[in-house]
Amino acid sequence: MALDPRLTKREEEVLRLVCDGMTNREIAEQLNLSPWTAKRHVARLLAKIGVHRRVNLATWQHDRVAP
Repeated sequence: MALDPRLTKREEEVLRLVCDGMTNREIAEQLNLSPWTAKRHVARLLAKIGVHRRVNLATWQHDRVAP
């Protein structure tokens, strides 16, 4: 996966997990974060990418890595 210069390494990790269909709680458990921190990472991703829903993050991710 190509890294986007707008995203931090942690945001890239969170994005991958969102695309895998994980909830904020599952992301928190996977990355050893609090659920609140996972929620903030997802909210920042949505804002940076300029979308309003998690499914749009997955679509954006798919589009940027598709050949």
